[in-house]
Amino acid sequence: MSRTPTPTDFSSTNWCTYWLGGPQTINGVRTFYDSPILGVGADTLVFTTNQYSFGAFNLFQGVIVNAGDKNQVENNAASCPWIGFYVYVPTPTDDTTFALMPAQHYTSPSSFAGTTNPVYMVSTHGLKLTESSSTIYRVWRIRNSGSSLEELDLNLPLNSYSTPPKAPQSTGTNNLDEGGVDVKQIAGIGDSLWLTHGLTCGVSGTNQGCIRVMRLDVGQDPGGHVTASVGQSLLFSGAPGTHYWMPAIAANSIQSTVVVFLNSSATTYLSSAFTTKSSTDTAYPAATTLLAGGCTGNSAGRTGDYQGAQTDQNDGTSFWIAGEATPAAGQCNSVWLTQIANVTP
Repeated sequence: MSRTPTPTDFSSTNWCTYWLGGPQTINGVRTFYDSPILGVGADTLVFTTNQYSFGAFNLFQGVIVNAGDKNQVENNAASCPWIGFYVYVPTPTDDTTFALMPAQHYTSPSSFAGTTNPVYMVSTHGLKLTESSSTIYRVWRIRNSGSSLEELDLNLPLNSYSTPPKAPQSTGTNNLDEGGVDVKQIAGIGDSLWLTHGLTCGVSGTNQGCIRVMRLDVGQDPGGHVTASVGQSLLFSGAPGTHYWMPAIAANSIQSTVVVFLNSSATTYLSSAFTTKSSTDTAYPAATTLLAGGCTGNSAGRTGDYQGAQTDQNDGTSFWIAGEATPAAGQCNSVWLTQIANVTP
């Protein structure tokens, strides 16, 4: 965590460094952390992890949520204070509770009676072997500086999702792993949560990887329980045969959004692209290439969760985005390319 507004290097005078995590026991099984995801609210810092057992099979055992008072560590000019976290193991501890994505709250959501400065998370079903698709979105709320965690299941029959297929690349082989259906990023503006994830959709009679963007509007009922409803739900795809996957999203103060993602087809290489829209637009326009790939890269097909989007905190309007692609021929198995860009919607 930076100790000055403008750190010039990675020395201890400019940064406080913390090691978070370590082995945890879930249902009697010793587990290790995987896929740490960081979220932040007005006064709460959150990070979530997927937990796997030690041993040959590394089986998924559940999710851990760590939530603490952000104010404890913000006043760090003179020293690096300790972080105290509440630790939660959400139930059920099965693979339907997977990859809880906490929001980056750019502006604070509403407080209510008994609820101060909440931080929200959203997860999809992890899709067990017995489930090929789902309509469940889980909304999680942390409140009161991390001292309370609660969950709400939204059953949305019009917003079903299923695991995307492997994507082709110019060799004609469908071997690029598009990942699962888990939420990849959430941008919070007030009581609106803009989230995105990949899934399967049909284009010209063929299934391919597509992207969903949803705006969930959150609140609290008279009994003090979290509420959520769908404000927008948009699905977009590439041309027939062009797969989209691994999206990231950011939103600005007027709820314009940017989505950056990976794409490829049987005639193109692994590339990244982006698209933007206003809060009232009912569709995302055709994507703009961020970085075009140049070769097939690793044949194993793992492409990683390497897209990112953040709102520029200096102007509150433009976005910083990052995406990856394969390099030019001759460097296929040695390097990846990353493009970082500032985008004005």
